[in-house]
Amino acid sequence: MKELRIDAVERIDDFRRCLAIQKETWRFDDIDVVPLHVLITAAHTGGLVLGAWVQDEMVGFVFGFAGLDSAGTPYHHSHMAAVLPDYRGLGIGYALKREQAQRLAQQGTQLIVWTYDPLEARNAHFNLNRLGAIARTYLVNHYGILGGGLNAGLESDRFRVEQWLNSNRVNARLNGALTRSAPALFRATTWPADWCEASPRPPDVVPTVSLPETLIEIPADFQQIKQEDMGLARAWRAYFRQICMDAFSRGFAVVSLWRRPASAGSAQPIQTYYHFRPLPSGPLP
Repeated sequence: MKELRIDAVERIDDFRRCLAIQKETWRFDDIDVVPLHVLITAAHTGGLVLGAWVQDEMVGFVFGFAGLDSAGTPYHHSHMAAVLPDYRGLGIGYALKREQAQRLAQQGTQLIVWTYDPLEARNAHFNLNRLGAIARTYLVNHYGILGGGLNAGLESDRFRVEQWLNSNRVNARLNGALTRSAPALFRATTWPADWCEASPRPPDVVPTVSLPETLIEIPADFQQIKQEDMGLARAWRAYFRQICMDAFSRGFAVVSLWRRPASAGSAQPIQTYYHFRPLPSGPLP
């Protein structure tokens, strides 16, 4: 890859470029795009807007602002992170989020929070495995039913994830380390999906997450399910919502996502599992 530069967005034309990247990334309608004046205001009032440039072309950005939870705990809400399709898989998103974490840590921020669709396995791997975030809050239909783009017609459930910048977990992940191996995890209680040819379907019985840890399968490619069978996508949404609402209320958290190769001769693709285990409330050590 040509030279990559991560830096604060300052020029008006670069803020405008953030609008174009939003539309290309999420296929937003105009009404759903975070507007120019909001990005500029956030950047000048304690927020952070970072861009990624490959030579002179801006190909991604991350945007966030200060937040305060119900207990009065301050945090940084990372609202958007995007990389243009032609530049994905090159480590640019990771570089943006790592620079964001480093700059905020230097300012004294301890916690970064953001949301993502819990059925998107690619995002889960990035957020949990690579960035060291954890999820223990489930937001039901957080943005309402979105009108266009990648999420049209589906309730917008989200994980609220926490990235504790002073934790050993996050420091290890931002230095490229993973703390557990997949084979050890598969000794946990495991709940696979039902399979019909190559399509995973939620089981008829909704499992209960149990001690000491549990693995719950989700679709490896939820985007494909949404495109092919919206009824199946809604079934997955309802099934996984029920699991998480119950598990999180009992002190469990989602801490990683793991892929299990299919057995020899199987028509099934790689299976994808969330790892649930109990975590105490508050900051992570």
